[in-house]
Amino acid sequence: MVSLIINDPKYIRVCVYYKVLGAVPVFEAYKNLCKRVGNIDYVEFEFWYMRFVRGEIDLDYDRKNFSLEPATRGLLNMPSDIMLKIINSLTAMDRLVFRKTSRDILSIVDTCELNFNDIMVLFRKDKAVLNLYDSNERQYFQFRGASCSNKKIEEGSCEISNRFVEKTMRNANPVDLAMSTLMVILKNPEVELEDLKIKNDSDRFDELEEMLNGLTHRLRVKNFTILTQYSKEEIMVLPYLKPGTLECLSIEMLDQHVELSLEARIERMDRVVATDQWKMAKYRNISTVKPVGFPIRSLLNCEWFNLKLDCKECDANTVVEILKPLFTSTILQKFQLSTQFHMNPEEIFRKLGLKRRDSGNDKSIRYISIPNSGDFYEFSVDLFVSKLSVCIHRRTARDGDRMQEIGEEEEESEVEDESESESEGENEEEEATAVTGGDDTENED
Repeated sequence: MVSLIINDPKYIRVCVYYKVLGAVPVFEAYKNLCKRVGNIDYVEFEFWYMRFVRGEIDLDYDRKNFSLEPATRGLLNMPSDIMLKIINSLTAMDRLVFRKTSRDILSIVDTCELNFNDIMVLFRKDKAVLNLYDSNERQYFQFRGASCSNKKIEEGSCEISNRFVEKTMRNANPVDLAMSTLMVILKNPEVELEDLKIKNDSDRFDELEEMLNGLTHRLRVKNFTILTQYSKEEIMVLPYLKPGTLECLSIEMLDQHVELSLEARIERMDRVVATDQWKMAKYRNISTVKPVGFPIRSLLNCEWFNLKLDCKECDANTVVEILKPLFTSTILQKFQLSTQFHMNPEEIFRKLGLKRRDSGNDKSIRYISIPNSGDFYEFSVDLFVSKLSVCIHRRTARDGDRMQEIGEEEEESEVEDESESESEGENEEEEATAVTGGDDTENED
């Protein structure tokens, strides 16, 4: 019966006529009929609906006589201001669906201003996540392949879910779909992002670089964070961010899938430091889970940066190897080292050869003179919730005339050291005598 109706235009017109008689609104009538008989051309449906509304009940009317008919209205020939109001009223999900209705609508949607100010995207082997935020709404998209899907789907298919919508696409890869959806937003020249965070654990990241290479503009991002697993992702994205607009740059080097040589790690860091994005950023943060052999010397010409050792444990020698070269820098203004492990601050001072200086009640501070300069480094080591924190801050001689105090403290320290040495020598002699006497007693027994 359904096939008879759908293949006979007159039956369709009769169905439309009954909808008109029932005073069913045009779009609601169209959706109801599509549910019953399948997809119908909307323009054709609307044409007959409007004729019947006007009282023109001629089922055999030949529509080819266009000269006698008013122009058919549609989305593309409505006033542009109305079209923009429609698009701006749509949610993120609705826009992504609406743009796929035609090439003309796609071009209009992609040039409209977007309100997203925060994007987080995660790429994995057979799964991807895309979170979009603005002041009014949050949109969460998940793309799952057959191995990660919540339900049984064909191999090579992708399940796409939003908070309210779920669908399955055949012959689709979740990472590809997530990247394409992300690029829908990023290729809009009007987009300005407060935060962009990219987490990669997929070997298909090269495809995103190819998409970014097709942009006609650089991305305006204020805060950018990237988590790497293949030791190259940051340099694949940084060139496409607009220098100057980027204020905070954070690179979290997890790199579980590769093991770079020392030379390769130095080359990698040198490439990052050479970018305009790094040079012009106000805040620079680097995190590594592999502190041994970290190329700290590549950063000696940076005025300000933070380093996080994101490992559960680390020996004092490794920490010292990172800190020691920083005191040779003539450029460094401020450096912050944070860790996930506990370490005795006194051990750090001792291995760096830093003697205690008079700093009031604060025993965690040392001062280091900067050669050929009237300035000095204030070096502090603290423990916060059993986690080591180190700060190196450049100070000027005007800061409480500390340079003069440092000289006086060095002299006092030398005297104290000599007294301590003499006292220690006497104590050692007494202990040796006591031990010898004890041994003699044991021998006599």
